[in-house]
Amino acid sequence: MKNVYSLAVGGFFNLVNNCTGGARRISLCRILWVFIMSADSESIVYGCIKDAVGLSSDQERRRINRSAMLALPSAEQWPFLSQEMFAIPRIETSMTGYQTEVMHFGASYQAIEYEWEEWLKAFEELLAKMYWVDATVHLETELSGNHTFSWSCDGDFHIPGNKVSRIRCQWQHETGL
Repeated sequence: MKNVYSLAVGGFFNLVNNCTGGARRISLCRILWVFIMSADSESIVYGCIKDAVGLSSDQERRRINRSAMLALPSAEQWPFLSQEMFAIPRIETSMTGYQTEVMHFGASYQAIEYEWEEWLKAFEELLAKMYWVDATVHLETELSGNHTFSWSCDGDFHIPGNKVSRIRCQWQHETGL
């Protein structure tokens, strides 16, 4: 693969040097550049799912949320979401928190933004199986900037099996050029 990559990069620079012949040729150069750069592009995904605490059903809620995360495949199976990316809470947690149970997660991917719709679908499928108040996902990419996605429930909290509310997205992109 390295030889193909080296040839592609070398060929790209030859192509760029010849890209003075119109907008169509320049557009093709940009497409090729994005393709080559995405081969080594890292994406970082992290965030948290929050649930209320201090309710009479706390242990049952924790058990259901824990079961949903433990039902995820392992990272070796290359899923979009895996058990290993979550800090899975214990059921028998004492009331050391204030008012919110925070279940955090994070992972590094190779250019996950190209499969982002599938990642979001898998995350919303997980949320549909859990109790939660709100959830936030941060996506940091080298090519398309930083994105923040937020979910909030329609009532006091989401109940497993109910429809997941629509998300909001905020995008930030800074260039060094």
